Order: sequence, then C-alpha cells, then structure tokens
Amino acid sequence: MVHFNTNSSQYLTNEFQPQDYLQDSELQLGDFTFDKTHFSASSIFFGLEAMKELNRPGIDKSWRYFDSAQQIAWKTGTSFGNRDAWSIGVTKKYVVGVWVGNADGEGRPGLTGVSAAAPVMFNLFDLLPKSDWFNIPYDDTVEAKVCSKSGMLASEICPTVTKRIPEQGLETAQCHYHKLVHLDKTGTYRVNTSCESMDNIQPVSKFVLPPLMAWYYKKKNADYTYLPPLREGCEGMPTEVMAFSEPTGNNVIIVPKGISGERNSIIFKLVHIRPAAKVHWYLNDTYLKTTQNFNEVAIDFEQTGHHTITAIDDAGDEIRKRVVIK
Repeated sequence: MVHFNTNSSQYLTNEFQPQDYLQDSELQLGDFTFDKTHFSASSIFFGLEAMKELNRPGIDKSWRYFDSAQQIAWKTGTSFGNRDAWSIGVTKKYVVGVWVGNADGEGRPGLTGVSAAAPVMFNLFDLLPKSDWFNIPYDDTVEAKVCSKSGMLASEICPTVTKRIPEQGLETAQCHYHKLVHLDKTGTYRVNTSCESMDNIQPVSKFVLPPLMAWYYKKKNADYTYLPPLREGCEGMPTEVMAFSEPTGNNVIIVPKGISGERNSIIFKLVHIRPAAKVHWYLNDTYLKTTQNFNEVAIDFEQTGHHTITAIDDAGDEIRKRVVIK
C-alpha cells in the first residue's frame, strides 16, 4: 500500500516476506512490477477501511467525532473457553499486537479480545507518534454507481451514490433488495390487476429485506419500512412476515445436561414484522404456548430424533423449523 501510490502504481516482487526481528537486517523488497504478487492494492485498502470502522471499546467509542483521533484498522480474537485473547492494529507506520491470557491456559470470564486486549492495544497506539492514513489507490479502482441502501452495485430502481470500488467489484451482482412493488393509490396495500384497475396501481421502488435481516437492520435504521401486505382479494404471494432467529446454523442440536443430569431446554426465538402479532407455537402436533412482542419459547425434548417446530401468527401465516435432537 505504501509503495503503490508513490511508485507509479507498481508493486514490489518481494513485499510479502517472513517476519524478521533482527534490527540490523536489510529487507530486499525486489523489483517493481505492475503485476500484483498476492493481493491487489485496492483489496488491501478496502479491507483496512472496513476494519477501521469497527466500534472501539470503552471511551474510544466516539473516536470519529474527534479530529485528533487516529485512524486504525484493527481486529480481535478470543479462544474457546476464554483461555486467551488477542488484538492487532495497523496504521500507515505501525503494527501493534497484544496477547492476554494466563500462562497455565486457564479460562476467565470476560477474557475476550475486545474487553481485555483491545484497550491495551489502543493505549499503546496513543503512546506512539500519530500516523496519517493510507491514500486510496486510484489506479487500482474504478468509479461505479452503488446502491445507497445495500452497498451492492445499483440496479435501475436503486437510489445511487457514486463510489470508487475495486475493479473486480464490477463483476459482483446487482442489488436484489430493491423491488418494484405495485401499490394502491393510498400506498397501504400491494395490489395487482387481479383486484385493481391499472389506473389505480402505482409502481414504487421498495427496499425489501427478509424478516430476520430486516429486524436487525431496523434496530439501527428507524426509517426502514416493511413491505405492505397484499390486499385481501388479490391473487399473489403473501408477504413473508416471520423468521426464526435462534437457534442458528445447523439443524442438528446436541442437548446438554445440567448439574442434576437432566437435559436442558432449548430456546427457540423468532422475529415478526408486526411485533404485536400473536404467535402460536407447536412442537410436532402439540400446542406449546402463545407469545407476543417477545417471541421465544423454551422446549424440553423428551425424545431424540426428528422434530418439527411450527409457529402460526394470528393472521394465519406459518413457518416451520425441522431439527434433529441428539
């Protein structure tokens, strides 16, 4: 990154080398070349830009609002069982790495990269001379119209901003979250020609996220609006309104046992685009309970094997999750 902008957008053939801790050793960076050796300058730059925007711990959370704050790309890690943790940060001039842990490998609650290693790392950066940030590698980027909501390449119906992106970014997919939706004149319901005349239908570009993604997005974007429901009497696919949020990942669940030897309950959660909607829960064909606003249920699985969890809201919308209990 440092050499690219100052040497006519050229790379050095030996820029990537094993660590050398000897103070008097001389680095042989090789010859200049226009061909990248490992990673392109733009991919490195935008990777560092993404890591720079992470929320910093403690009093550093508001660093963006201070002109004196230093731009640092950083990352953390925590071992299984909180046995040790690390944090590493990069500026244009310095790399600072911090490891924390016990010599015997014993785990401790709260021993994480963010809470234990990162604060030390930022304190060390405060002791070092301030460093400016990397310059954007213009010759390795192109201008492109990007969707201002999703960050993907803009489609014809997206609100756009013009940004410089890596050239390879032009090969990525266009935004598929903006959809052309047909609404009635009030904008309250989705309609189509099966239930409304063409004169009373207005096409509108809407930013539409799946329910689970929308639930997380709306927590930080209060202006997000859900897709209007299909008006009664209209033919078409109904709006997807629910999604399971926990457990995530693999549908094979190993149920742990408590101190008493009894199998623990498994918590299932879902999100609904209408928080006030009543949701009725079923395990296989057995009714469990009804929830509202906070949609979660603890299920005791008496038998291993295949099970189906079903959730039905008060409008008749239904989702199912099939799990294997071991």
